Amino acid sequence: MKKNLTFLFILFSLLSFSQEDYFPESYNVKFNDIKSSTFIRDSTANALVIYDFGNSYVDPDDFELKTDIKRKVKILNREGFDKATIAIHLYNSSKASQSVKNIMATTYNLVGNTIVSTKIDKKDIFEEKYDENHTLVKFTLPNIKEGSVIAYSYTLSSPFMFNYKGWSFQEDIPKLYSEYRASIPGNYEYNIKLVGGRKLKTNTTSVEKECLRAFNGGVAHCGKFVYAMENIPAFIEEDYMTSKSNYLARIEYELKIFRGFNGVIDNYTKTWETVDGELRRDANIGKQLTKSVDTENLLSNDILNETDALKKAQSIYNYVQENYTWNDEYSIFHEVSVKDLIKNKSGNISSINILLHNLLESAGIDVKPILLSTRNNGFATKIFPVISEFNYLIVQVTINDKTYLLDATDKYLNFGDIPFKCLNGYGRILDFKKGSDWIDIEPEKPSTVQYKIELNLDANENMSGHVYGKKTGYHALNSRKAYYPNKDVYINKIHDKYPYIEISNHKVLSEGKTSPEFIESYDIEYEDHVTGDHIYLNPFIMKFFNENPFKLQERTYPIDFGYKDTYYYAFKLNFDEAYTILEKPEELALNLPDSKGQIILSSNLTDNSISLLLRIKFNETVFEPEYYPYLKEFFNKIVDVQTNFILIKKK
Repeated sequence: MKKNLTFLFILFSLLSFSQEDYFPESYNVKFNDIKSSTFIRDSTANALVIYDFGNSYVDPDDFELKTDIKRKVKILNREGFDKATIAIHLYNSSKASQSVKNIMATTYNLVGNTIVSTKIDKKDIFEEKYDENHTLVKFTLPNIKEGSVIAYSYTLSSPFMFNYKGWSFQEDIPKLYSEYRASIPGNYEYNIKLVGGRKLKTNTTSVEKECLRAFNGGVAHCGKFVYAMENIPAFIEEDYMTSKSNYLARIEYELKIFRGFNGVIDNYTKTWETVDGELRRDANIGKQLTKSVDTENLLSNDILNETDALKKAQSIYNYVQENYTWNDEYSIFHEVSVKDLIKNKSGNISSINILLHNLLESAGIDVKPILLSTRNNGFATKIFPVISEFNYLIVQVTINDKTYLLDATDKYLNFGDIPFKCLNGYGRILDFKKGSDWIDIEPEKPSTVQYKIELNLDANENMSGHVYGKKTGYHALNSRKAYYPNKDVYINKIHDKYPYIEISNHKVLSEGKTSPEFIESYDIEYEDHVTGDHIYLNPFIMKFFNENPFKLQERTYPIDFGYKDTYYYAFKLNFDEAYTILEKPEELALNLPDSKGQIILSSNLTDNSISLLLRIKFNETVFEPEYYPYLKEFFNKIVDVQTNFILIKKK
C-alpha cells in the first residue's frame, strides 16, 4: 500500500509539472507556452509574463531615443483577460511629443493540437487624449480565451533624452524573464538607480565605439548595458506598507551631465550644497522663512510674557494650530505666502508650518524646517538631490537638548506629534548656515491600546459591567478624530461593531482634542450565549484584530507599521455561587524571532471570579520580508486567541 501511495504521489507530481513547460528564452511562442495551463509557483496568478524585453538606443538618423519592446503573456483564466488590453502612455510638450510605431500583436490558441494565431487589425488600435500632456495609444488583442498566449511588440520614439527610458522588472502579475538593454552615448551621463532590492541575474557593461556621429563631425562612444531578472513574483499591495514605488523592482535614470559636441557642458544633477543655496534664495521657501512677523499683533500677552521655553513653544504651536486652516494643498514649493496666510487664515502645508517656524524663531527658540516625502509619495532619493520628490514640510524645535517634530496643519495633533502619513523613514533638515542633512523620522514611544473590562454574572443569568479604555500615540489620535467631530456617531459605531452589548453612560475622561491620550469609560449590558444550563462567554468583548491582514503566499517588500505597538486587554468576570467554570482559554506565550514581538495570555481562576490578561507587543516599526511568514502566523494566533470562550455551567 505504501509503495502504491508513493507511486501515485510521484505520478501526480509529474503530471502537475508536465502542465508547465513555458519557454522564457525568447519572444517566439512555442507549443508548450500555449499547452501549459497552470503556474504552480503562484496559484493565485490570473496571467503570467513569460518573456519581457526592452532595448533603448539613440537613433543615429534622427537622434531620438528609441525603445523596442516585446512581451509574451500567458492568460491563465478569465480574470486575466484584462491583460490583453494594452495602453501605451505618450508624453507631449508644447514643442515635441513621443510617438509609437510598428505595433504588432497576435493571439495564439490551441484548437486540438493545432496552433491558431489571430493578428490584430490596425483599425482596432485607438488613440485618446489622457490629459494636457499625455496621450494613450490603446488596443485589445483579439480572440482571447482561457489559456491564450498573447505576443505584442512596438517601438517608442522620444525626443526627451533628459528622461532616459526606465524599465520595470516587476508588476502585478509574475514574470518568468525580463531583460532590458540600454545604449547610452558617452556625452550623456545619468544617475542610474536600481530600485526594489531584487537581485539581477544579468548585469553587464560594454562599450561600442563610434555609435553616434553628429552632423558637425563629432563622435560619441556608447555604453552598452544589459540587465535581466528571472522568476519575478507579482507585486500585490497589502496592509502595512508605504508607496509601492519604493519596492517595485525597476531601473530609473536621471540626467546628470550633458556634454555637447560643440564643447558645451550642462550640469543637471546638483549637489546638496547647490540645492541649499537655491532653496535659501527661493521665494517660496528661503524668502518666506526669513519673513518677519508681527508677534505683538498675533500673539497674546500671556504667550509673549511666558518665560518657560517649552511652554512658550507649546502656546505658539497651539495658536497656529487653532487659528489657521490647511487648504488641503500639498504644493510645498508653490504659492507659499506667510502674508496671505495671516490675511486669509487658510493656506498650504508650507505656509502654515513656515509661519509656525517664524513665530518660534522670533521667540528665540531653536527651530529648523524639514522637507520630507509622505508614505504614499515614496522615498526621497538619498544618493543625489531630487527636490521634486519632497511633498511635505514640518519643523523641528530643540528645547533643553530635546527635539520635537511639529506640524500645525492638523487640529488634533498633540505637541511633538506629526501625522501618520509623515512616518516615511527620514527627512531633510534645512540649515542654511551649516548645510542640510538627513534625519531619521520615527516616533520615540510606542502607541498603545488598553482595555480593562469587568463583568458581573448574577443568578438570573444577567451580565453587566464596565469598560475602561485608554489609547496613546496614533491610536489616540485616530480616536480623537473619530469622537470630537460627532460624538453620537462615534458611540453608534461602537454599537454597530459590537451588536451583542448595550452601552450606557459613555464618558471621555481625557482632556480635549489634542490630549496625548484618549481615555473613555462606559457601562455595558452583555447578551450571553446560553445553551441549556451552559453559558458560552467570549471574554474578548473588544477585539484588537478581527482578521489576519496578511494573506499573501509571499511578500517581497517590508512590513511597515509606522510605529511600535502595544496592546493590553484585562478581563475579569465575577459570577454568582450558582455557577462553576468548566473551561477557560489555554495560557499562551509566543515570541516572534529575535524577540521582535510577543503574545502573552494568562488566566487566574478563584472561587467566584476569573481573570484573563492578554498582551501583544510589536517591538519594531519595520519588519523585513523574511519575517512575513512569522508575522502571518503571529496574527493567526492573535485572531485565534480572541475567539476563545469561557464555558460556564449552572450548578
